[in-house]
Amino acid sequence: MHKNCMMLIALILGSLFSISGSTQTNTEVTDWDEILNAAQTYFTSPTSKNAHKFYAVLPTKTRNWEETFKGDFEKARSLIWDNLDVLNKQVLKADRNAVKIAIWLFNIMDGIYSEWLVSMLGDLIRVDPKMFLEEIGGGPAKYLVYDSGYILCNGYILSGESTASKEAQRKELELRIKALETVKDVNLAGFRDECIEIIRKHINEYFRHFGDDFPILL
Repeated sequence: MHKNCMMLIALILGSLFSISGSTQTNTEVTDWDEILNAAQTYFTSPTSKNAHKFYAVLPTKTRNWEETFKGDFEKARSLIWDNLDVLNKQVLKADRNAVKIAIWLFNIMDGIYSEWLVSMLGDLIRVDPKMFLEEIGGGPAKYLVYDSGYILCNGYILSGESTASKEAQRKELELRIKALETVKDVNLAGFRDECIEIIRKHINEYFRHFGDDFPILL
């Protein structure tokens, strides 16, 4: 009996140490100085290789950077803010690693910066609709597709904040539908059809207020 109790205690202690070690190993510390260096390198030379290195040092967990981090977060974020135009150009060249960075940045950007990220990712639809579906459909920004069609319609188009004419706005959205329709990958078909339906719904709901010049899409 005594021997069995000792063995049981040893097993319990072993399990506790194993769990403790596993927890420590899985705790991810976000190093913003490392991110700053990778971002500086990327924005100086925005190649796909440097984008991959930049993306590789970003936290893997959606909100982990708020919990455990070291380094100068504000300095890193300011650098990224100041160079979103560089990222935008690479996203519109359909650089997959740049697209991944743009999607991840929703975690730390707000206000006008998040609007810019939504805009560049929305514009990706016409550039490479397949990449858009692949990257948005499987990532943390997918909720923006279902949240009032925000990312699909660039948000500002439907909020009335765009300076483009109504004709140009509607034309852009119709072209996004046509671009999405070119994607034939069966694995993306469901998400593709959802995106198309959301854009069509918003075209009908938004532009119906402007009369017969903007007929309903069937």
